[in-house]
Amino acid sequence: MGDRAWRRLDPLPLRYELSYRDKIEELQPDLIHAHDYRMIGVAARAGVRARAAGRDVRVVYDAHEFVPGLAQANPSKKWLASQVAYEREHIPYVDAVVTVSPALAEMLQTSHGLKELPVVTLNAPPKLVPGEETSSDWTTEGGARDVREACGLGPGTPLAVYCGGAAPQRCLHTIVESLAYADDVHAAFMINNLEGEYVRSLRELAESIGAADRVHFMPYVPYDVLVRFLSTADVGIHPLRKGPVNHEVALSTKFFEFMQARLPVVVSDVKAMADEVNRVGNGEVFRSEDGKDLARAVGAVLSDRDRYTAPYDQPGMLDEWSWEAQAEKYVALYERLLKHLG
Repeated sequence: MGDRAWRRLDPLPLRYELSYRDKIEELQPDLIHAHDYRMIGVAARAGVRARAAGRDVRVVYDAHEFVPGLAQANPSKKWLASQVAYEREHIPYVDAVVTVSPALAEMLQTSHGLKELPVVTLNAPPKLVPGEETSSDWTTEGGARDVREACGLGPGTPLAVYCGGAAPQRCLHTIVESLAYADDVHAAFMINNLEGEYVRSLRELAESIGAADRVHFMPYVPYDVLVRFLSTADVGIHPLRKGPVNHEVALSTKFFEFMQARLPVVVSDVKAMADEVNRVGNGEVFRSEDGKDLARAVGAVLSDRDRYTAPYDQPGMLDEWSWEAQAEKYVALYERLLKHLG
């Protein structure tokens, strides 16, 4: 069956289409924007149906991952083959491709033979406007306005922060391990699941190295206060595991959230983020899954923090790494695709 085999290997995308199809046809959009590989077929098929009915519709595919590199997301070879085939069958029917990093844009163009290099829109958060740090009344359930207060720490205590999913491939255990080599550093984890098996293992690890009182677990906060909430930490850490393709090409959301919070960034030696940190000079790189080397990198930042935050003072740098700037790329793309509407 070739690429059509995804219908037998994984019928879930067909269920997505059944769920969304009638609503899309009811809305009669001029443009359909499909986020991630799960939705590309839904959008492409809706576009084909609309054109067959005499309506001129444009389709944008926003690729968040390199699909052939998703093996770590699901160990089933059948599942991976179906997702690759599903994307490959439908991508010829889209009018433009958008993605999240320059490296991923090049990989998509090469693997699919795209005529145009995909537009890159970074996973950047809204810009933190000066003075906004004190303008919000939002607090956690415990009454804390920021991460340092949520941890019960004073301004002189070194605080590292991580925000995002808690999973072994994110290597949060490396952060905990690093505390064995940094006696005064605390680590805050803003994560999606406070009680899962992996998080329990992190608590046990912290206990075993005598750092239980220096790890702080807390739930997500609203996106519109996140940057402000993070800004009272001393350093942001992204300890992503080296190796998986999507890790190597990622410029992840938290990477830019740390920057908007004006935090120095410590990242593992995954290629795209390590290259960017070395280029900008706003942090340090450590060997993936090496707690001692992570402690070294954090110590380097804490010993000369002003050096690592200085790049944020360069005119326009944080403006470019904001959602406001990235959204303009979507506006320009939409206008180009829809110019036939006058």
